[in-house]
Amino acid sequence: MTREEVEGIFRRYGPMVYRRARSLLGDPEEAKDVMQEVFIKAMDERNRFDGKSHVSTWLYRVTTNACLNHLRDSGRRKSLARRELGHRAEASDPGEHGLLARQILSEANELEGKAALYIHVDGMTYDEASEVLGVSKRTVSNLLERFRTFATQKLGESES
Repeated sequence: MTREEVEGIFRRYGPMVYRRARSLLGDPEEAKDVMQEVFIKAMDERNRFDGKSHVSTWLYRVTTNACLNHLRDSGRRKSLARRELGHRAEASDPGEHGLLARQILSEANELEGKAALYIHVDGMTYDEASEVLGVSKRTVSNLLERFRTFATQKLGESES
């Protein structure tokens, strides 16, 4: 892929990448930062793109990974800040439920979190999620079960 092709991809798929990042991160500025990271990565790794999947599928996957990494990194920083301040975040209003969901995703196993996002947020079928994740449908089911267990445990901790 040439630099010009990457620039064309940015013009064509930039809005899709931004929407994906915004939906996962909930913050327009963070979404812009992640979008920049995604296209820098696309430029850096343009020669590694094998063309087996569509460019939009590849960017979707790269964006999801970048967002999960961003959530993990910011989750660690927020967790340290809460400990230093000596209090816990509580989800007392609907806006904070999204924050709690992002916090759970930031702490979850990466593959389990991706499976949950693809199935429950993106509305993918088990077949579609298994293809994107590169695992069997049975593994997707197991990943979701482990994520539910983890999320239930985390929700219990946030209420205590």
